[in-house]
Amino acid sequence: MAAALLLPCRPLSAAAAAASAVAAVGCLRAEPPRFPPRRPSASGGREPLRRWPCHGGSLASCSGPAPAPRPDFSELLRQDSRALLQEAVLKCGQETGCDPEASRPPAELLAALGAPEMAGLFRRVEALVALVDSMASAGSARPPDAEALLEVRQAYSAFLASLEEVYQAIFGDAARPFSLTRWWAPVYLRWRYHVCSLFSWGLIPEAIVAEAAGVLRGLGAAGLIDPLAGSGWHARLWQDVGRMQVVALDSYPVRPVPWINVEVVADSRKVLGWGVAGAEGGPSLQAWILFLSWPPHSPERVGLELLQRWPGDFLVYVGERGSWTEEGLTGGRALLDAIQADWEPVRSWAIPRWPGYEDDLTVYLRRKPGLPG
Repeated sequence: MAAALLLPCRPLSAAAAAASAVAAVGCLRAEPPRFPPRRPSASGGREPLRRWPCHGGSLASCSGPAPAPRPDFSELLRQDSRALLQEAVLKCGQETGCDPEASRPPAELLAALGAPEMAGLFRRVEALVALVDSMASAGSARPPDAEALLEVRQAYSAFLASLEEVYQAIFGDAARPFSLTRWWAPVYLRWRYHVCSLFSWGLIPEAIVAEAAGVLRGLGAAGLIDPLAGSGWHARLWQDVGRMQVVALDSYPVRPVPWINVEVVADSRKVLGWGVAGAEGGPSLQAWILFLSWPPHSPERVGLELLQRWPGDFLVYVGERGSWTEEGLTGGRALLDAIQADWEPVRSWAIPRWPGYEDDLTVYLRRKPGLPG
């Protein structure tokens, strides 16, 4: 996929550089991941691209004569980074005559390549992944307690701050010349796959979770259902930071660290009462929120069908919106049209983004019959 970044080497205006950067990232957005273990599926969750080995008896469905060792996510991150940085080192030598020592650790090599923002982001991602490795090595299938999670939450917040520095270096008012940042995209997009796999696709800061939860409580909402919960990271934030009752569902059974108890189901669309005790009849769900974060893109219809089946009055959507000619990477046109037709936006929040993505978080109320759309 490196070939997708064959862009002009001549100096560009700020506007042209930004447009070319967006085009480069756009080419890379569709890159099939080597690492992430999940992809959209029609079963209400996401199916594995690559299954983790059985380990420590935490996955009941695994079988075999001997459990394999856990994967070292930190080492996978370093391997991916080294491989991609080799290309950057070669280009640097060809174009400017620089000769950084390619055997350096990734963060040192990134600094030597003149990318301190990328070096800082790598350190934050590496620290985050190392915490996952440490927790996963304990072999517990139980979510970490609040005290153990605090260090992860702090590391995640630091990661978001470093990501913003990279974003500003590429697209901000004082963006660095495109000639200096054009090789960044394949590197940070690989890091993105690691974060997405172990945490979540959408990036939601704790301050926004707390603020959105306050808005929802003010509207009468009492609990939140995440039917595509993945690792359970978002659900845990809504519980611990948003102070909401949470139900988390997903069809995928393996989590290196389960951030919250995720009920493994065959298909979230067919779960009786959406997993809420006593809600089989439907009316008791009126005070609950449907949380759709990065629902699978079309032709998958799981996001749309979850929304169509949802009986409640509250929706929180995290994803891209696209345009009349572009669907974006989440949900698809049919889902976006259904939201526009039947749901009234209450408030939207800009959230941290990997450069090249355009997702946000919006709270919606169901439109009452007879009200204009």
